[in-house]
Amino acid sequence: MYVYGDREQAELQPLGSLAYQTQNVGLLGNKDALDTPFTSMSVSRKSIDTFASPMNGVMDALALNPSVRPVGAGIANEVSIRGFKVSDHSLYVNGIPGLLNQQKLTDVYIENANVISGPNIGVAATSANQAVSGTIDFQSKRAQSTPNTDLKLTYRGGSSFQQMVDVGKRFGDKQRWGVRVMADNIDGETAVKGEKLTQRDVFVNIDQKTTNSKTNILAGYNYNKQQGMVSYGVGFDSSLTSLPKPLDGSKTYGTDWTFNEYDNWILGINHEQKLNAHMTAFMNAGYHREDWYGYLDGDPKILNANGDYKVSVDVYPLAVTRKYIALGLKGKFKIGASEHEYVASVDRNWATSYGGEWKNAFGINTPYYSIQGNTNHPSAGVAPNTNPYAAPCPKYREVTINGWHLSDTVSFDNGKYQFIGGLHGQTLKKHSVSNGINGPEAKYDAVSPTLAFLYKPTDNFSVYVAHTENFFEGSMVSTKVSSMYDAYYENAGQYLDPYKYKQNEIGFKLKSGNLLHTLSAFKIEKPNYGDVWKDGKLYYAEFGKQKNKGIEYSFAGSAGSKFDIVGGFTYLNTKQATQDANNGKWVNGVPQWSATAGVVFKPSENVHYMARARYMGHSYIQNEKLKVPSFFLFDVGADYTTKLNETPVTFKAMVYNLFDKKYWNPMNSNSLAIGMPRTFTLSAEFRF
Repeated sequence: MYVYGDREQAELQPLGSLAYQTQNVGLLGNKDALDTPFTSMSVSRKSIDTFASPMNGVMDALALNPSVRPVGAGIANEVSIRGFKVSDHSLYVNGIPGLLNQQKLTDVYIENANVISGPNIGVAATSANQAVSGTIDFQSKRAQSTPNTDLKLTYRGGSSFQQMVDVGKRFGDKQRWGVRVMADNIDGETAVKGEKLTQRDVFVNIDQKTTNSKTNILAGYNYNKQQGMVSYGVGFDSSLTSLPKPLDGSKTYGTDWTFNEYDNWILGINHEQKLNAHMTAFMNAGYHREDWYGYLDGDPKILNANGDYKVSVDVYPLAVTRKYIALGLKGKFKIGASEHEYVASVDRNWATSYGGEWKNAFGINTPYYSIQGNTNHPSAGVAPNTNPYAAPCPKYREVTINGWHLSDTVSFDNGKYQFIGGLHGQTLKKHSVSNGINGPEAKYDAVSPTLAFLYKPTDNFSVYVAHTENFFEGSMVSTKVSSMYDAYYENAGQYLDPYKYKQNEIGFKLKSGNLLHTLSAFKIEKPNYGDVWKDGKLYYAEFGKQKNKGIEYSFAGSAGSKFDIVGGFTYLNTKQATQDANNGKWVNGVPQWSATAGVVFKPSENVHYMARARYMGHSYIQNEKLKVPSFFLFDVGADYTTKLNETPVTFKAMVYNLFDKKYWNPMNSNSLAIGMPRTFTLSAEFRF
């Protein structure tokens, strides 16, 4: 008699329905949270289904982790971790970097998401876009031992609807092969009047597993077109002496003819081959192509206390191609009383960027020509006589990064004492491309250490201390006008020098019953970049350092048999360290306090009630000149599972921003996102 099961899923020990105790820690593999010497949380599919909102998508579910808060607006789903922005470029899928770019992310293929607050290169593969303060790694859905055929219909607010299908099945001897197909379609005006979203996604996940090998292949296509939205955020003229009241998020302040249109193709491959009882070889590879071929867009900038604003509309198509491959060995061995779990790997990234200079949509080479409006009477403006699809999109940059990783987790006394030591090297080469001609090549080398010690006196309690360093490619200065000063950068097109950042963390983890608590203190330091005036000219350059110190507490699990809970708080002390009058001032767009708490109440097996509360403390922009008020948000909902003609179906209703709070959402910059309006969603999921 054979009994089949999915070992990978069985390893994901749940903490209630909202999180997992077992987490994927990148190069270190699957680890128990109590054995992970960093702040970490694995957010479940249940959390995504419940708390991912139409506006911020899956990032709203990740915000159940107090380290994380959504800072994206409109076209991008970005977050901040511990006061540093983590863009879509920095995300991982199945441990592979570069498969996602700046876009409105779909969650149709996601099974769970692992958030490691703190280290990046210390636990993750080399990326062309490192994140300062953490790693987010999405794990894809795989076919389970029980076949599934799921159909979900969702009303997303406004006149927007989503249709989603998810089909999976295993085949072959001992169910060796699995295929899962996931697709969705979104269309209609969103909860923001005047904003329309059309999105189509198709993903296929194929996996195989035997005693000595396992393989996973994820292939996907994403199409997105957004019209009439505010793409990134709202800017504010430097002459303002106070911040205007928050705008009504139920209407757009862009123009009704602005749009973004793009598509993405991704392919990710993971393979492991067991060589012997103590050694496994692995290979990870990825390919991503993004074509942002339709771009006619601009963001509003509020000019005065009366609410007058302007939108400088640009045409700027762009494209990105990224390739990645990693080869390595991992395994376990013993030396005397010590047990070792090692990883040795090499990897390489290729990143090619395409795009022209920012062009004013009206063909006038000046940042001052724009559409005018007022926050009380948004202006549709007059569409320019231009074809954004015809704009040139030449190659302008090529980057290659070679990396190597060595790490060893040494444990004594059955894991009571654990030490992680790692070295990670990078060699970065890049050059600009102009009119098909390669510019001078720049080359940088760095070695970054990862050190951590964990003491685990009992199975349910651990104390840890960690030090990580990271190496970052210097970004290229945009040719776009500064959103604050209405002036082009004098050093537009220049590459900034690479830099390193350092982070130290100390904390403990305690599991009481089925509730895991984590308390940590941390310090992060990195160079600060922004608008710098010199001799009457504006530059985008380094102006000192940003130092973030903080305390963080999180909890996840079950409180009794009927309540699943997750949440916590973060306190940040983040200051600028500069040589000018801004020294010691608060970093722009970063709140001192933030907190979140989500709960699922299960009075019966078929009925669940959900609620979440979020708090964002006050922050500042324009170097403490303008104060951004604090706010509370509340989400509530319920689901009911029954049968229709013997077909299981779950009906769910959610209300996001229950009290329709008007608020400014800080974005770790001098721009602010318009708060999401109250949004009602209703869905029915059929499982055939």
